[in-house]
Amino acid sequence: MVPVEEATELAASGVSGADVAETTLTARQVQSRIADLDPALAQPLLLVCAEGYSYREVSELLDVPIGTVMSRIHRARKLLISSLSPQEVAEL
Repeated sequence: MVPVEEATELAASGVSGADVAETTLTARQVQSRIADLDPALAQPLLLVCAEGYSYREVSELLDVPIGTVMSRIHRARKLLISSLSPQEVAEL
């Protein structure tokens, strides 16, 4: 669900309730597919894409080479894209 503050900001900016609901549904679909990934792929993806860590920071946090982080994120993204329908990809 979209946090109340974010929903309020979206509504104030003219975004309709249907658009907010659609965005929430898409986010839930992506979250579900990320949860289906191997944790070794999901963790670096979330740290970089959702938490904003750099590849170097993730490398240090997970104690793996930076090339491994890059490879895992690339593989995770490919798996996510391949699991989405063309319509879902267009909505992202």
